[in-house]
Amino acid sequence: SAVYLVATQHSVLLACSKPEVRWLLLAVGAAGFMGQVTGTKAIQLQSASTVALVRYLDVPVSFVYELLFFRRELNVFSLIGAAIIVIVAIGAGLFKLRQERQQARQSNSNQQTNFYKGSLV
Repeated sequence: SAVYLVATQHSVLLACSKPEVRWLLLAVGAAGFMGQVTGTKAIQLQSASTVALVRYLDVPVSFVYELLFFRRELNVFSLIGAAIIVIVAIGAGLFKLRQERQQARQSNSNQQTNFYKGSLV
């Protein structure tokens, strides 16, 4: 962890002999940071259930990257595990999305009912 590196005064970047490796490490760190920032902003702007559905697309996309860039074959257990994760996540997200829509409809109908009751008095 970063705390260990600071406490023992080790530097991963200084230990890398090739400059291109240093840039790759910095790029990975920057990409991870930007991923966290955009994920947090997405949750602020949209409901958590919608963001969670989109976030679980990471699993199939990572498999495609693994096939294209690293030329690694996928084994059956990885595919089964990923399928279970994606199916459960999509099911939970759709259930939550349905609940949110029902609550929105119910609050709209309550507001309309209160409006009509107020206009009759």
